[in-house]
Amino acid sequence: MKWINLLPLLLFGFAIYLVAMLLALKKFGAFKQQPLTLAKGRRYQLGNPVLSEAEKTFFLALSHAVYPDWVVFPKMRIADLISVVAGLSFGERQAAFNRIAKKHVDFVVCDSRTLSIVGVVELDDSSHSRPDRIERDRFVDEALGEAGIRVLHVKCQASYSIPQTREAILKGFGVGASGRR
Repeated sequence: MKWINLLPLLLFGFAIYLVAMLLALKKFGAFKQQPLTLAKGRRYQLGNPVLSEAEKTFFLALSHAVYPDWVVFPKMRIADLISVVAGLSFGERQAAFNRIAKKHVDFVVCDSRTLSIVGVVELDDSSHSRPDRIERDRFVDEALGEAGIRVLHVKCQASYSIPQTREAILKGFGVGASGRR
């Protein structure tokens, strides 16, 4: 018998051996997750500030401009604002969710009484002229628009006039001077 004829049998035997080894390792705890103990030292530290200086400047102006009718929440995950529609296949649902799962918006404006979403404000600095950011912004605008959420893009500036910011936000979200729809 030629060795070539034994190759499938050898491969099958090797596969059985690998499965047996994996099962033995699992049984004896080789795959157990090690408990997280801080005795070994810290694993986490304070991260970067929630907002950049430019975002903080705009956040303060925006918050004052829409008060008391609306409240502003910074850096919200898109998947916390919208969800994937029912009726899609598992693969389609997963793909749609994956596209929004790790994306954030700059500011979410909500009604101060109900906390329902009034709209989203994106602060556009110079990075938003890059092709990848243009594509990202287009996708986010489209996804939020499908869910009925208005998106307003505001160009980043060194400072903001609160009355002008209020006027731009009200106009952008299609509401009157009262701030209520």
